[in-house]
Amino acid sequence: MCRAIWRCRCRETAVASTLAVAWFLPSRFWKPAALLMGVYALIVLGHWSELWPHHHNSDWRAAARAVNELALPPTVPVICPESFY
Repeated sequence: MCRAIWRCRCRETAVASTLAVAWFLPSRFWKPAALLMGVYALIVLGHWSELWPHHHNSDWRAAARAVNELALPPTVPVICPESFY
Protein backbone atom coordinates (compact mmCIF):
# COMPACT_ATOMS: atom_id res chain seq x y z
CA MET A 1 0.00 0.00 0.00
CA CYS A 2 2.71 2.45 0.97
CA ARG A 3 4.66 1.61 -2.17
CA ALA A 4 1.60 2.34 -4.33
CA ILE A 5 1.08 5.73 -2.64
CA TRP A 6 4.74 6.61 -3.17
CA ARG A 7 4.53 5.72 -6.87
CA CYS A 8 1.38 7.81 -7.23
CA ARG A 9 3.09 10.84 -5.70
CA CYS A 10 6.09 10.32 -7.98
CA ARG A 11 3.80 10.33 -11.01
CA GLU A 12 2.09 13.51 -9.85
CA THR A 13 5.46 15.17 -9.32
CA ALA A 14 6.67 14.01 -12.72
CA VAL A 15 3.56 15.37 -14.44
CA ALA A 16 3.80 18.69 -12.60
CA SER A 17 7.49 19.11 -13.40
CA THR A 18 6.90 18.18 -17.05
CA LEU A 19 4.15 20.78 -17.32
CA ALA A 20 6.37 23.39 -15.68
CA VAL A 21 9.26 22.68 -18.04
CA ALA A 22 6.94 22.62 -21.06
CA TRP A 23 5.59 26.03 -20.06
CA PHE A 24 9.02 27.69 -19.92
CA LEU A 25 11.10 25.65 -22.39
CA PRO A 26 10.66 26.42 -26.11
CA SER A 27 9.49 23.43 -28.14
CA ARG A 28 12.71 23.26 -30.18
CA PHE A 29 14.59 22.32 -26.98
CA TRP A 30 12.27 19.47 -25.90
CA LYS A 31 14.12 16.64 -27.68
CA PRO A 32 17.61 17.72 -26.54
CA ALA A 33 16.27 18.18 -22.99
CA ALA A 34 14.73 14.68 -23.08
CA LEU A 35 18.04 13.26 -24.30
CA LEU A 36 19.95 15.00 -21.51
CA MET A 37 17.48 13.78 -18.88
CA GLY A 38 17.76 10.21 -20.19
CA VAL A 39 21.57 10.28 -20.14
CA TYR A 40 21.51 11.81 -16.66
CA ALA A 41 19.15 9.07 -15.41
CA LEU A 42 21.44 6.36 -16.82
CA ILE A 43 24.53 7.91 -15.25
CA VAL A 44 22.98 8.56 -11.84
CA LEU A 45 20.66 5.57 -11.48
CA GLY A 46 22.61 2.98 -13.47
CA HIS A 47 24.19 0.06 -11.63
CA TRP A 48 27.60 0.36 -13.23
CA SER A 49 29.34 -1.98 -10.77
CA GLU A 50 27.44 -5.05 -12.07
CA LEU A 51 27.40 -6.52 -15.57
CA TRP A 52 23.77 -7.74 -15.29
CA PRO A 53 22.10 -5.74 -12.50
CA HIS A 54 18.86 -6.85 -10.88
CA HIS A 55 15.88 -4.82 -12.04
CA HIS A 56 13.78 -5.70 -9.04
CA ASN A 57 14.54 -6.84 -5.53
CA SER A 58 12.54 -10.08 -5.84
CA ASP A 59 14.33 -13.36 -6.43
CA TRP A 60 11.56 -15.50 -7.91
CA ARG A 61 13.87 -18.36 -8.87
CA ALA A 62 15.04 -18.84 -5.30
CA ALA A 63 11.45 -18.53 -4.06
CA ALA A 64 10.25 -21.18 -6.52
CA ARG A 65 13.14 -23.44 -5.49
CA ALA A 66 12.23 -23.02 -1.80
CA VAL A 67 8.57 -23.85 -2.46
CA ASN A 68 9.54 -26.95 -4.44
CA GLU A 69 11.81 -28.12 -1.61
CA LEU A 70 8.86 -28.09 0.80
CA ALA A 71 7.34 -31.08 -1.08
CA LEU A 72 3.78 -30.00 -0.29
CA PRO A 73 0.80 -32.09 -1.44
CA PRO A 74 -1.02 -30.95 -4.60
CA THR A 75 -4.04 -29.84 -2.56
CA VAL A 76 -2.14 -26.89 -1.03
CA PRO A 77 -3.07 -23.66 -2.81
CA VAL A 78 -0.32 -21.43 -4.14
CA ILE A 79 -0.76 -17.67 -3.84
CA CYS A 80 1.22 -15.68 -6.38
CA PRO A 81 0.98 -11.91 -5.82
CA GLU A 82 1.70 -9.70 -8.79
CA SER A 83 4.65 -7.38 -8.23
CA PHE A 84 3.82 -5.01 -11.10
CA TYR A 85 1.71 -1.93 -10.45
